[in-house]
Amino acid sequence: MIIRVRSPNGTVRVEVAPENTIDDLRNKIRESWSTAFVLAKNPNGSDGVNEGTIASNGFGHGQMLYAIFAKGQVEETKDTGANTSQPDARLDIWRDPVDTYWNGTEGKIPRTRSKLCNHGHNAMCDYCSPLEPFNPVYLEEKGIKHLSFNAYARSLSKGTQGKLAFLDPPDFKVKSPCTTGHPPWPKGICSKCQPSAITLSRQKFRIVDHLEFEDSSLIDNFLGYWRSSGSQRFGYMYGYFAPYPEVPLGIKAVVCAIYEPPQEGSETEVEVGHVPGKEGSPPHAIAELKSVGSLAEACGLKLIGMIFTDLVDDGSKTGKVVCKRHIKSYYTSSLEALFSAKMQNELPNISDYAGKKIFGSKFVSCVLTGMFTID
Repeated sequence: MIIRVRSPNGTVRVEVAPENTIDDLRNKIRESWSTAFVLAKNPNGSDGVNEGTIASNGFGHGQMLYAIFAKGQVEETKDTGANTSQPDARLDIWRDPVDTYWNGTEGKIPRTRSKLCNHGHNAMCDYCSPLEPFNPVYLEEKGIKHLSFNAYARSLSKGTQGKLAFLDPPDFKVKSPCTTGHPPWPKGICSKCQPSAITLSRQKFRIVDHLEFEDSSLIDNFLGYWRSSGSQRFGYMYGYFAPYPEVPLGIKAVVCAIYEPPQEGSETEVEVGHVPGKEGSPPHAIAELKSVGSLAEACGLKLIGMIFTDLVDDGSKTGKVVCKRHIKSYYTSSLEALFSAKMQNELPNISDYAGKKIFGSKFVSCVLTGMFTID
């Protein structure tokens, strides 16, 4: 059976037998970290684990225990090849105030008294009580196709703020070494060490629900380069994240400035001099991007996304452009998807709902292109 142990270092899964003692369990946990700890049944340290066997304590498969460390004693878990949730070094990234705001609210959808209510003004019933932020009937009535990230996380934990969902990114690595005794991959594999099957489906939630620009001149100035040269343009968007009340527990990205780094553009493509995490970039481009980031931080802004053009004049000399991206062609190219993924990995989303405290990214990708219109 598997016993899960959650600690400030993350979550470790330990394989034990019912006849194993609690001391055997502690020894296996120490293979993942060496910090002194006390096992408890509750995260606050109360209701400690009794000595004896796994079976005598009434623990079953999937049991969750908590390792309580002394204050200040937190270290990274050792790489044992087990499926553990290790803390990420990028947790020093600025935690968004919008997450703190939503985590401190109940998040339910208020409803007013209806004609079906037969109670007094100080009471509630099924017709007027607040709805959960993931209520499917409400979302369908409002035409909301995707849950907000916070609403999705609460739906996994049944809407209870105290019970966290602990999301983790999917892991498709082969577990090594396997406890069944066969040769390690690629010489051997079994159902216990092979990764889970991959099923493609539409994502139920969005981490950022809306994008808006603080001033329309931001777009006009950005488009000015294409209007004068016909070459495509790329820029980094700096701004902040704020609550978006149109979607329950929603988040919107507000763009306050666009920085256009050194780049070479043509009618069909654009090559950027430097992107975060890219090796071999020109030193002046790296220094300039860092300088812009420091200036933005001093203004209370941060890098929230990227914007680029994909515009082709239709030749009518009326200012109209060709509609290239639609349901019968494509919306995002493979190169754009890879670049967006790279940027999202560089700027992850910090969330208390994730075992590693990191899940997805708030980094937004925006493309300016032609739309399909009916004359």
